[in-house]
Amino acid sequence: MIAILGASGYLGSKLAAIMDRRALPWTGVARADLDYTDVVTLRDWLRVERPRYLINAAGYTGKPN
Repeated sequence: MIAILGASGYLGSKLAAIMDRRALPWTGVARADLDYTDVVTLRDWLRVERPRYLINAAGYTGKPN
């Protein structure tokens, strides 16, 4: 499984579409569901879920954007 941080954002959604077209198993990780800015929380999630790859497509948008 491939985990994509920020899968609901612009870049993450493009990566998710590529994964779907190639029939690759992936899961999206949203900050609302998992605070991946906290190292301990992310590490614990990774130990439980054990994705083969982790793609960080999360970003910060400010104003003006």
